[in-house]
Amino acid sequence: MVKNVPQLNLRQVYPATSEEFNLNTCGDVDCGNYGVAPDFSLPTFKGRNAAQRKLLASVKLPALATGQGIYTLSGDDKATRVSQVFEYKGNPRVWDDGRNLICHHQKGNRTCEV
Repeated sequence: MVKNVPQLNLRQVYPATSEEFNLNTCGDVDCGNYGVAPDFSLPTFKGRNAAQRKLLASVKLPALATGQGIYTLSGDDKATRVSQVFEYKGNPRVWDDGRNLICHHQKGNRTCEV
């Protein structure tokens, strides 16, 4: 049995990008976030009047309006994954992970959500 992994945020698990290494964080090749790393400098808005504050901030930061570089790491306790790691090929390990990276780029009049 594998020990529980502490809840991590995207900033903790996303590797630093370089010219040699960058993840395609959005799987939709037609999305504006395809090949775009998360932008951790963008503010997040929570609580009362969050939508209004985000709308005001997007005037100065266009990336907020388009969702450029904006992702969410979410969790789902019901998802189970089987490891396909080479070393476990003969004896695969199963663990509850359920973490998904959700893209928030605006495509037309809707959010990508891949």
